Amino acid sequence: MEEIGQEIQNHITFERWKTLETHWNEHLGDVDALLIKDGLDDDNIIKSKTLAFQSWFYKFEFTESISIISKN
Repeated sequence: MEEIGQEIQNHITFERWKTLETHWNEHLGDVDALLIKDGLDDDNIIKSKTLAFQSWFYKFEFTESISIISKN
């Protein structure tokens, strides 16, 4: 298995989670959870919103993944 040169820094992810949690109701209202999908498309379209979220939240890019973030 090829070693990845980056690691997820948990303290940054937890800081981002607290920011998201603080602003959830203001920006997401009654939304209970977020589903962020990244996978292969037939059109090979770059998913800039997915990559932007992953970069902000994890400081890491996951390929072919699903993230589910629940308010609770």
